[in-house]
Amino acid sequence: MLKLATFSSISVAAVVLASCAPISEDACRGGNWGSIGLEDGKDGKPLSILEKYAEKCAEFGISPDQDVYLAARQSGLQFYCTPQNAYQVGRDGGRLNKVCEPGIQASISPAFNQGQRYFEVTEEIRRIRDRQDDLRDQLDDLRDLAPTEGLDARRLTIKSKIEDLRHDIFMLDLERDRFEAFPS
Repeated sequence: MLKLATFSSISVAAVVLASCAPISEDACRGGNWGSIGLEDGKDGKPLSILEKYAEKCAEFGISPDQDVYLAARQSGLQFYCTPQNAYQVGRDGGRLNKVCEPGIQASISPAFNQGQRYFEVTEEIRRIRDRQDDLRDQLDDLRDLAPTEGLDARRLTIKSKIEDLRHDIFMLDLERDRFEAFPS
């Protein structure tokens, strides 16, 4: 039993370490640094990732083609550093990496903030709906009990809370509508 637990722990550790590796041996050996750079730029990955690639690939006796990588990454950043992408990153609950030129970074921040606000309001609506579900479950649990004056008052209180939360969702939906789409 102990051996199984140890093996299992080692397996989990290996998976975790492998998932932290910034690049696989196959990718190092494939050497498609233009494609890697382009995707990293589109994803807004920091330039420091290239150092991690170099360290990992050095384990296999390979060096990244920095010139090809950097040129392709710059092309990818042209996609990442747009207001539309910044809005989508915020809307998806992501973080806007500071990889764009300072002037561009400042110009896309409002779009990111709008997308982020959409995400935050959506999350608040989700939390409120979860709370409503919990209250409905409590109400269902009370239905099986014999009616009493105190029980009836508790049911009314729960129904009132559910209704208040419904109103909160309605108001948040109105607010979220303001952030629904990227402004033209």
